[in-house]
Amino acid sequence: MQRLLSLLLALSCVVCSLRASAAGARPGLLWSPEEIAEAKASLGKEPLFDAALQEARDLVAKALSQPIDVPKPLDAAGYTHERHKLNYREMHAAGLLFKLTGDPRLVAFVRSQLLAYADLYPTLGKHPAGTGHSPGRIFWQTLNECVWLVNVSQAYDFVHDELSAADRELIETRLLRPICRFFVEDRVRELDRMHNHGTWTVTAVALAGFALGDDTLVDQALLGSKRDGKAGFLRQLDALYSPDGLYCEGAYYGRYAILPFYLLGRVLEHRRPALKVFALRDGLLPKALHTQLQLTDANGAFLPFNDALKEKSHRSPEILLALAEVYAHHGQDAALLDVARRQGAVALTPAGLRLARALSATATTSATPAYPYSSI
Repeated sequence: MQRLLSLLLALSCVVCSLRASAAGARPGLLWSPEEIAEAKASLGKEPLFDAALQEARDLVAKALSQPIDVPKPLDAAGYTHERHKLNYREMHAAGLLFKLTGDPRLVAFVRSQLLAYADLYPTLGKHPAGTGHSPGRIFWQTLNECVWLVNVSQAYDFVHDELSAADRELIETRLLRPICRFFVEDRVRELDRMHNHGTWTVTAVALAGFALGDDTLVDQALLGSKRDGKAGFLRQLDALYSPDGLYCEGAYYGRYAILPFYLLGRVLEHRRPALKVFALRDGLLPKALHTQLQLTDANGAFLPFNDALKEKSHRSPEILLALAEVYAHHGQDAALLDVARRQGAVALTPAGLRLARALSATATTSATPAYPYSSI
């Protein structure tokens, strides 16, 4: 009954908060214009945030020194697969760096990549290496394509206002809208699935929907393909976590799934704040981060359940992003600074900047408590 009530409350909030998703001031996804200004004012002042930013600078500098490469997809683990993964990382980093530096070369780079994909995507059918029930077009499985769209939607949002109307029309009608149709029509099973693949799918569709100013896409992501609340992001929050934030597929997949939950959660805090998504189910998403930390050993490695890989730990990018979000926006729990110090890095996000500031402010004190590992 409690789950039903929470879902009904969330549905009510969605209906009440419906409004045009036209972005207005951009960026309008993970970053707000105010947060961009805050980051610009902090450049060179916070070592951990500057280190994260330098990684992005290095990635983009290398990309700018080479020709644009958007190859026809051929393989599941070879050159074309890795090239398309690198392309979305480069576009996202270049878009963010443009907002922070104003360098016009970065807009030209993202524009060239997006237009190349707009030429390529309409020619693609099922990926030649695709197997199973959910092959993609750019990638061999839909999951990878969703991660691509999550990053590309943010890149497009970063540079949108610098593009001509003709460029935006091409990118939207030949790339972003067709790939969203692919997800909500051809791969609707994934969109409505209660599984980490489903979470990545709804996050991709929602971010693209916000970037496009399309409320229908956003509502399909939140409420399921039929917009009836029987699937979608809000239903996943109810179905995939225990009340204490234990993810149903275990610690390893909990680490992987927490990233799209937190990415879309932060975007919803910006764009549909009436949902109060981080407060749903008695603060489920912040609890999920703490539960993930409880499922690590003294060195931060995840306990080896359900296909866990030994190299994944609390230093993984997904946990960096989630921990920064929880610290910055959900209580500033000083014990999280203990974990953050052991991580030795912060996410390249607004919350990551605020966490970096907190770490700098407490660097010369011993007052920070140790993170309390315990049975739950």
